[in-house]
Order: sequence, then C-alpha cells, then structure tokens
Amino acid sequence: MRLLLPLLFLACQQEAQLPAQPATPAEELLQKAIAYHDPGGRWGSFHATFVLGHPDTGDTITIDLPGQYFAVAGGGNYYVADGTTCRYRYYDRKKQEQVAARDLALDTDACATVRRKRDYHTYLNGLPMKLADPGTPLEAEVVTAVFHGEEYLRLRVNYPKEGGTVETWEYFFDPQSYALSGYQFYRSDKPDGGEYLLLSGEETVGGIRMIKRKDWYLREDDRHLGADVILGETTGERY
Repeated sequence: MRLLLPLLFLACQQEAQLPAQPATPAEELLQKAIAYHDPGGRWGSFHATFVLGHPDTGDTITIDLPGQYFAVAGGGNYYVADGTTCRYRYYDRKKQEQVAARDLALDTDACATVRRKRDYHTYLNGLPMKLADPGTPLEAEVVTAVFHGEEYLRLRVNYPKEGGTVETWEYFFDPQSYALSGYQFYRSDKPDGGEYLLLSGEETVGGIRMIKRKDWYLREDDRHLGADVILGETTGERY
C-alpha cells in the first residue's frame, strides 16, 4: 500500500496533464441535437407527468429522474418503479383476476414488466439526451443519408447483443435545426428486419421538446404497427 499510493498519485497527475480529446463528429452532432431538444439543460433533473394516447383511454406517465420514480397508469392499472422497489396492479386476462403487489425488489423477475415499461418510456421520450448516457457505443462518423425521401444527418449506435450479434440504431437529424426526425433499428443477423419510426410534431414537457407523434413501421414491408402520441403535460399522483 505504501508503494501503491504514490503510484496512484503519479498516475492521476499524468492523466490530468493529458490534452483533452477532440469531440468526434457524432459527439458534436449529438450535442447540437440535445441543445435543440433540451435548451434549458433540464433532462438531468427531469420530473414531469404527461398523457400518452387518447384523453379517455391513454396512459399517464410520470418520469422523475432525481427521485428515481417512474409510473405508468391507465384504465385502473399501474406499474411503478420507486427507488429500489416496484409495485403494480393490473387485470390478468388469463387468470381473469386482478393482480397486485407492493414493495417488491426492483431487480427481481417479479418486476421485469415494470423495468421494461420504465426503460421503454424513458428511453424513447428521452431522446436524443439518452444517447449521451455513459457507455453508449456511438460510431464516430456522421454521414448525410436519405431516410424516407428526406436528406438528414445520420448518427449510428451499435449495441452488442448475445451470440456476437449487434443491434444497430440509426438516428436521423434535420441538418438545419438538428431536431430528431426519425430512427430505425435492426440486427446484424437480420439486416432487412427491424422497425423504423417516423416522427412528427413536438410537445414541450418539463422543458423538453419531446416528439409528439411516433409512428412505428416494419422495415421489411412498411406495415404500420401503431403510433404513440403525447397529448400534453398534466399533473400526476403517486400510486
């Protein structure tokens, strides 16, 4: 330990003296896109509630990043991630009965659906800010690409998956405003598969310019799968 401490101190000094690495084109584009969608730099402290879907049948979603709280509720059902625990209530159609649980460990199989819903809504509604998360495997290069008839700046992310495959996500940004305008994803073992999303409109929620409407399509045959529509910000309740 007496030898290790001076070595660590020297390493820290040497590291501090290294020149800053220049940003890659992908990092520069991402920062411009984040500046457009999050002009006030609020994503890190984001806490808001919004309605997704139709006013009478849609879901109310709360994302509280500082409080580590997430909830999606609608039709008498709810799924909540609260710190290190989860709780939920929903109607099980197979069992034809109401299912409810509270204070379950969030990292257990019993909370898998809650985690999946939290990750889905936080990621898709947190774009492009979520691409700045540590460890996101951005390709350094940015290219101009045509996506469904329009020319955009393309940013690509390659997520390693099981069996040596890679899941590639391609994000398309307006070359003038840097607004996120569409994206698609596919796997290396099925490059013609996957899905793409066409984006339209904006809705300001918690100071963030979120995409108002996301239309999902299959890449292989352009079949429309559905749409997510943000109706606006609202007030939430704790479940």
